[in-house]
Amino acid sequence: MIPVQVLAGLIALRRRGVLSAGQAREVFEAMIESGASAAAVVKARGIEQIDDPVRLEAAVREAIAANPRAAADYRRGKRKARDAIIGHVMRATGGRANPQRLGEAVDRALADSEA
Repeated sequence: MIPVQVLAGLIALRRRGVLSAGQAREVFEAMIESGASAAAVVKARGIEQIDDPVRLEAAVREAIAANPRAAADYRRGKRKARDAIIGHVMRATGGRANPQRLGEAVDRALADSEA
């Protein structure tokens, strides 16, 4: 059984956006197995979301450079090509990029590349 205070720590990490829903589930399972706090599991496994705009923008630039065809397709009106850029960043970050912030960074980068 997990003490309420320990569970509250997991909920707080999720609410602050440190963990995605999937990551929170993974941390919860590890908490049950180990009895460790959410913060201890996150630190030990290095699974916090990447929320830093500078890191996300750098990853997006790398993804666009690695996928010039997707960027060109996007400029030609194929809006689904954006998903290739997002997928590349998610693979590069091990799925740790904050999806909402990543989408915003991709939109900005692709809009800048259209200008």
